[in-house]
Amino acid sequence: MGFVRLSVRDWGPVREGAVEIRPLTVFIGPNNTGKSYLAMLFYALALSVSRVCRAVRLAVEELDEEVASVVDAFLRGEMDEVVERVADVASGLLRRRLERALPSAVRGELERVYSSEVGRLVRAGGCEAFIELAVKNPRAELSMAVRVAGDGRLEAEDLRLSINPQVIDGLLRRLRALDVFKRLESERDVGRGVSRELVGMVLEFMLSDILFEDLFFGGIHYLPASRAGILHSYRSIARALVSLAPMAPIRGVDVPGIPGPLADFLGELLLMAPKPRGRRLPGVEGVVKSFERDILEGEVALERQAQDIPPALVFKFNGERLPMARVSSMIAEVAPLSVLLKYGSVSSGDTLIIEEPEAHLHPDKQAKLAVLLARLVKG
Repeated sequence: MGFVRLSVRDWGPVREGAVEIRPLTVFIGPNNTGKSYLAMLFYALALSVSRVCRAVRLAVEELDEEVASVVDAFLRGEMDEVVERVADVASGLLRRRLERALPSAVRGELERVYSSEVGRLVRAGGCEAFIELAVKNPRAELSMAVRVAGDGRLEAEDLRLSINPQVIDGLLRRLRALDVFKRLESERDVGRGVSRELVGMVLEFMLSDILFEDLFFGGIHYLPASRAGILHSYRSIARALVSLAPMAPIRGVDVPGIPGPLADFLGELLLMAPKPRGRRLPGVEGVVKSFERDILEGEVALERQAQDIPPALVFKFNGERLPMARVSSMIAEVAPLSVLLKYGSVSSGDTLIIEEPEAHLHPDKQAKLAVLLARLVKG
C-alpha cells in the first residue's frame, strides 16, 4: 500500500488543512469551504508531475560516469549493487529533470485548471500560499513543496524522490538485461563498452516507456459539478468554441476561458467512440450494468453520425430512445459516470474525481451509488 498526502495553507478559501487521499476519499462540508478547490489542486498537481515524468528523455552521454559504475559493479559480480546503482541513477536523473521542469509545469496546470492567474489563487488577505504533496507507493516515493506569492511568483522546493530498487530489479529481469550482461562478462574489454551502451539503453527504455507509466499516478479523470447542463449542451459548446477559435487572432474575438476539468471532460466526451472499449477493467462491466439497472433504469448510449460531428448521447429505456436534452436532470447528472466507465479511457489504478456525486439523486439512489463506487474501488 501507499498514500498520497496533500497539505495547503492560504490556498483559495482554505486557511490551512491536510488530506490523505485513500482509494475511496469523500470530502464532506458546508458550501464554499474549499472542497472543490482542494480537489482541483490535487488534479493539477497530479497532471503536472505525471506529464513532466513522461516527457523525460535520456541523453546517455550525460550519465557516462553513472553508467560506468553500474557496469563495473556488474563485472565485479555485485548484482545487488547493480540494482541499487541503477535505482540511484534513475532517481537522480528524474529528480534533476523535475527540479528544472516542475515550476513551469505546475504554474501551467494551476492556471489551466482554475482558469486564473496563480497569484489570484492565494487566499484573500494572505501574502503567500504553501502547498505540500507527498506520494508513496510500491514504485516510488516523492515529496515536494510549492510556494505561490500573491504577485504571481511560484517556486517549487524540497523535492525528494527515490525509486524502489525492487521495481528496477523486476524491470531488469523482464528486459533480460542481466542475461545479456552475463554473456558479455567473459570479454571484459569489449564487454565493458558494449555493456555501457546496453545499460544506457535499458535506462532510457525504463525511464521513457515503462517506469513512468503509473509511477506516481495512473490516469486521472475529473467529473465537474453541474454535469446535467454540460451534457445537455456540450455539442453546442464544442461547436461554438471550435468556430470561434480560428477567428480569435484575426478579429480579436474573446474566446471564453474554460476551467481545465471542464475542458478535459468535454475533450474526453468528444474523443469517445460509440463502441464500448474491448479491454474492461476488473469488475467494471458488472458495475456499469448495475449502474444502468439500479440508478439510471435504462442505458446511456453513444452515437456518432459522422467523424467531424461530436458524438450524440441518447438514453434508452423500455424500448424508447430520448436525446440527452430531453432527459431528467437526474439522468443527465449521473450519465457521465456511466459513459466514462463504458466508453472512456479509465484504466486500473486511475483516479476518478467526482464533484457532487449525490446531486439530483433520490436518497435511495444515493445509497445505491455509494455501494457501486465502493465496488468500483474494490475492483
